[in-house]
Amino acid sequence: MRRSKKHNYAWLNRMRFLQSGLTFLALLGVLSVLAFASCDTRKDGNYMPSVPLEDIVEDLCADVDVPPYETVALTKENLQYYAFIPFSDNLSAVAADALVSITPHSLVVIRTENGDGKALAEEIFNNADPGKWLCVRAETVSVAYTDHYVILVMSERITADAITDNFGPLANELDGMNMTLFTADNPEYEP
Repeated sequence: MRRSKKHNYAWLNRMRFLQSGLTFLALLGVLSVLAFASCDTRKDGNYMPSVPLEDIVEDLCADVDVPPYETVALTKENLQYYAFIPFSDNLSAVAADALVSITPHSLVVIRTENGDGKALAEEIFNNADPGKWLCVRAETVSVAYTDHYVILVMSERITADAITDNFGPLANELDGMNMTLFTADNPEYEP
């Protein structure tokens, strides 16, 4: 029994249709992979997530006995006062100082686009003034950093330790690396 030419073409058309459907699915799969890859927050090999700095402050202060505070965006006008470094366009930062000025507590979170967290941390640590409030002084100064994040904590030792402890796992999540910590107690601290 021999098939007619018309029947052979129908079979060939079905195969072409199936092949075009498989090609479409393969193309759709490739596009999906590319779309998910573009959602990665890496920029030129550096980890640059878009997590709001205010959310990072909340995470750092979670389960820590901190005084009431207000989070303030740092600008060219106030970065020097809070972080003890000059303003730069590649930085974004927030501060969370105690609302009551007799409580020596300050937390600063800085994101740097340049990956120069170590240099910033060293400059902040060397310039930090635990007596910036004039009539009260923080017990300790702690600066922790990754390539793209720096935190400065000036507060009581137990509070600063708890906040920097919270930064450890957060640093790994945000920047894909472990943090490094500088800390020094204030010799002029009087409880």
